[in-house]
Amino acid sequence: MKRNNPRPKRTNYIQINNTINANVQNISINPSTSNNKIYIDRESSPIPARANKENGIMHDIHKNSTRKPNGRRWSAFSIGFFILLFFFSPIAYRLLKSQMTIPAESTIHLHAQKFLLNNSEYILKIENLTHLLNAYRKNLNISDSHRVDGIISVDAVSLFPYHKFLNNNTLSGFLFNENFSTDFSKDLQSSYSLFENYLFNNSNKTIKAGFVYQFQPLDLKYPVFLIHLFPWHCGKANNEIEKRLFQLKNSMEVFNFHINGFAFDGDNTYRHNLRDIVDKYDFQKNFDNQIIREPLFFSDYLHLLKRARYRLLKLIRNNTQGNQVFKNLALKYNLPYIVLSDEKITKMHDSLVLKLFNLRVLLNSENFNDYRFYSYLLPWSLMLVGLNYPNVSLQDRIDLYSIGLKYLSYYPNKQFYNGEMFLPDLLTDSKGTLISLLIFSFTHNESVSVNRLSSNPLEHSFGTLRMKANYDDSIDKFISNINKLNFIRLKRQNYEDEVIHNRVSDFGRTINLNQKKLENRSYKDSVIYSIFQFTLFGFKNEIFKNFTNRLNSILNQNLNQRCKICIKSSNDVMLNPGTVNRINTRQQDEKQKCQKRCKWTAVEDELLINTYEVSDGNLTKIIKIFNSRSPNSVKSRIQYLKRNNKIK
Repeated sequence: MKRNNPRPKRTNYIQINNTINANVQNISINPSTSNNKIYIDRESSPIPARANKENGIMHDIHKNSTRKPNGRRWSAFSIGFFILLFFFSPIAYRLLKSQMTIPAESTIHLHAQKFLLNNSEYILKIENLTHLLNAYRKNLNISDSHRVDGIISVDAVSLFPYHKFLNNNTLSGFLFNENFSTDFSKDLQSSYSLFENYLFNNSNKTIKAGFVYQFQPLDLKYPVFLIHLFPWHCGKANNEIEKRLFQLKNSMEVFNFHINGFAFDGDNTYRHNLRDIVDKYDFQKNFDNQIIREPLFFSDYLHLLKRARYRLLKLIRNNTQGNQVFKNLALKYNLPYIVLSDEKITKMHDSLVLKLFNLRVLLNSENFNDYRFYSYLLPWSLMLVGLNYPNVSLQDRIDLYSIGLKYLSYYPNKQFYNGEMFLPDLLTDSKGTLISLLIFSFTHNESVSVNRLSSNPLEHSFGTLRMKANYDDSIDKFISNINKLNFIRLKRQNYEDEVIHNRVSDFGRTINLNQKKLENRSYKDSVIYSIFQFTLFGFKNEIFKNFTNRLNSILNQNLNQRCKICIKSSNDVMLNPGTVNRINTRQQDEKQKCQKRCKWTAVEDELLINTYEVSDGNLTKIIKIFNSRSPNSVKSRIQYLKRNNKIK
């Protein structure tokens, strides 16, 4: 039967309580309808408003189950949900599609296309940042007048070199796309050998990594958001990478996004900022009188703890009976042996530092009168308690940060086992971060997630992006997944408010800073003096005993919380081999890309000569044999051997 009032073609149908949602773009009212029904242009990116349950997703599914495919109409709210579901897992979406009536994949791609295409350009250029910021405010219903405080974190991600011809004369995959003459372009496309040699000769201009910048709001009700990707030829930061932090800060503050600080891992490019903070800090002045101002700088807490752990193990290894010392410590302190293993595969595992610098271990070292071990564990254990233990008062956290900071500034026992206890770089990064954390605590009065004051959320973004890449680490795939991840983070709160508001961060607690805060300088000084009395002479005065009792009280309050001390599974004593392999691979890749390699040995030269002869000079085959060397290094060595007549 013919309808009297046919719906417009290529539109979606939605009714929202007989009213028009002013936040939805590109809407038009069909004058031929009598029930004030709203039609949304299919080509626009869906910006779903929260729908009533009776007009929600299940209602749409039921309504469309009796319609033919070309007659199905979906609300913007439902379309947004199905896009999220598809981005989370295409396989799960297809499985669901086989059992019930939901939109076709082509419909999903059609609605998401505009958002993804636009943001592919925006994410690469700082000058287009305004589009991302507007989308952030619009999707989260944040008014332009509302100031959003946060920090910018930055870190490098390894990318697989990928080149392709965009057209007859342009080759992508370089820091700047290469443009060729028509003749040379034809030659490159017609000859694999010529194409291969060109890529090897220009490997220093090839995109092998990307520096990712992420905005992390202090308020947990707002999601983190990836704002910029800077393609680079290696994962080592330089002045250009650092300069972009300040460029992004200046651009964001124009749009009422206030940047309180920057977070990064242990890259020494940023260390001078932390050193400046340490040099300016005055232990004799209150925080209100410090000349240090925002932006503050934070070296990632977990990176600091991992460096501290590895330094300890390296010092013990220098002992002639290193293995035996490890075994004795593990037995003495009831620790899994893997916690005290100094193998490189253990270097980057977060769980190991959480067990080593557990408050229980520190207190046991005091009970055993193990002065050396106590003296090393103290600042890192205090840092861990202040950052990650749930049941700790704000004043206790501030006191623990302050005591740890002063201890690192005047630490005793400079000779620990067979070397210096703390290296200068580790001291600088740790002290600068603690000072920034203390100044932030005294100058802010809101509820803040300490996790957001680090690069840990960015590491989690990398983990999500790697999973979504499905072993495709090319830059095109990475950009696409960045946009999908941003889409998910902006849209998901329309469907799961409880997840956004009640989630618990992996490391770092949410702390309410709107409380009375005291500096307690005299208390801090007296505690430090009493600690030195114990670590140097084994003497425990009343102040030290009271300090120990305070730590015992904190431990007892947290025994049943997230910082449990008991071994619960084999994960506590063994490392996942898959995780180890992935970490090792990334570390090796970065080493090949950014560090100067060791000299070629005579054995390697002999193998290279024989391989070259057997493979008839095929570089692809040769490089597979020398996987510990970069392609450019292999080619340079071949040229060297040719010049010396060792290869004909």
